[in-house]
Amino acid sequence: MSIHRPLELTCNLCRARQTVTVWETVNVMLDPEMKDVVLEQRVNMFACEGCGEPLFVDINFLYNDMEKRFCVRYVSKSEMGNPDSYSQFKKDGSLSLAGPAREMAEASGGGYMFHPHCVFSMREVAAYVLFRDLCEEYGQ
Repeated sequence: MSIHRPLELTCNLCRARQTVTVWETVNVMLDPEMKDVVLEQRVNMFACEGCGEPLFVDINFLYNDMEKRFCVRYVSKSEMGNPDSYSQFKKDGSLSLAGPAREMAEASGGGYMFHPHCVFSMREVAAYVLFRDLCEEYGQ
């Protein structure tokens, strides 16, 4: 499933307000056009309608490729610095999913979703997706 929602932003430079659509999760089987957005590092990037200033919404983001059975999780700066955020992980770095999230991951054959490749920049998300594409094409 892909998850996106509207969010109102205020530009730090000119204080203009605008509503944008931010993505929390992209499933490229359901939204294949989002793969190019990810590879071009335009996910949750916007231009201020007032002054053109680039605006990045720094929220957690999950890229899910059900066909190739991998996911990449961008960890936002606020999550990285919050000790409580780590309670969702086990000591080995795998996710400790419970309840409906766990059931959904297991039912969809998404056991790989318990082991996201965690990264700390959107550039790393794009690089990892490209890496997996190249492994798929040229790997053994």
